[in-house]
Amino acid sequence: MLKNYTFLSNNQIRLYFSNNTYRDVYLTEDSGRIVGYPKKLLFTTVTHTGIILGADVNSNQKIIIHNHPDVGYAHLIWFSDFAKNGRVTYQAEQCINPPKTVIAKALSATIRRVQYRPATSNCQNFTNSACHNKSYSPDLGRVLGGIAAVGLGVLALVGVSTAAK
Repeated sequence: MLKNYTFLSNNQIRLYFSNNTYRDVYLTEDSGRIVGYPKKLLFTTVTHTGIILGADVNSNQKIIIHNHPDVGYAHLIWFSDFAKNGRVTYQAEQCINPPKTVIAKALSATIRRVQYRPATSNCQNFTNSACHNKSYSPDLGRVLGGIAAVGLGVLALVGVSTAAK
């Protein structure tokens, strides 16, 4: 579990873990960028998002910071595990925060073990909080709107059916 972190002067960050170990990560041109992949949810597809931290200095593997229901809180994961379906894309929209601020906000949430909550603290809420200083989930609004439309349609059909009798 991540306990703390320090930005180093050589464009690296040191991650300190609760088991008294640390890992050095070098920041890349992609550090602080938002990435995502399509994920099926109910009757639609949503984008599961994360933040690129950088690359491990020993293995050169990319590390992602994200919030996921399977783990239940904000955490670090290897890019290869995040990209299990192989279709990861970079978010086109630029963050209003500089990369190191995005990373600091995301790592602080990881240290606090911010809980995953579908409506208020999902992966998009997590990345948008770090990137834009606002917790919002564009896909959640779209999914809820779709559910509401289906519900209204069912009610309308029940009303028409009842009125016809």
